[in-house]
Amino acid sequence: VTELRARAGQALEIRAGRESRLVGEAVSQAQLDEMVCELTGYSLYARETQIKRGFFTLPGGHRVGLTGTYALGEDGVVALRKVNALCIRVAHEILGAAEELQDHLLDGRRPRSALILSPPGMGKTTLLRDAARLYSEQGLRVAVCDERDELAAMDEGMPTMRLGPRCDVAGGCEKREAIAQLVRAMSPDVIVTDELGKEGDAEAVMDAARSGVAVLASAHAGDYQQARRRKNLSPLLEEALFERLILLGGAPGRVIKVMDATGEVI
Repeated sequence: VTELRARAGQALEIRAGRESRLVGEAVSQAQLDEMVCELTGYSLYARETQIKRGFFTLPGGHRVGLTGTYALGEDGVVALRKVNALCIRVAHEILGAAEELQDHLLDGRRPRSALILSPPGMGKTTLLRDAARLYSEQGLRVAVCDERDELAAMDEGMPTMRLGPRCDVAGGCEKREAIAQLVRAMSPDVIVTDELGKEGDAEAVMDAARSGVAVLASAHAGDYQQARRRKNLSPLLEEALFERLILLGGAPGRVIKVMDATGEVI
């Protein structure tokens, strides 16, 4: 199972890969409200900052997406007032998922900077997580910037996913802050982070690369041209910062093509 979706007035949807099945009777609004309360530990206030962004993360790295009626203020979304649907994306740890890409991620013992591209739900996070383990087991110092608490799935400050013996994790803060701190404090050979695209992400990645640190990251895009059209990704691609661009699609974890820094297929 990769996703569970509950929508008020509709049957529960269970997805496994590209297959979808509707199960049981329609979910009532009261049931949906109870699910949200259970998932937040009956403390919506504690999750308020995350919920304003439309999701929060459960122990184990599972992401809960929410939608419904939003309350807006001068600075944008203030709160999510009424939830009418939620989506639980089930985190998976697949050891060996990155091994087929080892020759693209490493140039001998030197880590290459690489960007994994795909639409949502194609296994980017699973691939990043295993690549961090692969780098670590090759003797490289790995620093994971885990803004959404999904890559390492931290529990009381400790990673619950297997990231290898030479991996340090900074979680719970934005990339532009965490990446700078990791470069200064931990002297990594490679930084691993997910879902580039917010304002400030590109600058943080560029600063790391200018410091001599390789960067392995992911971003939402269906192909190279779509990635170039994204405002906060285009500077990285124009600078040819990533030596490899890896495109996933069709099914979770399926590598469609591997490209060089200019978008040419290798």
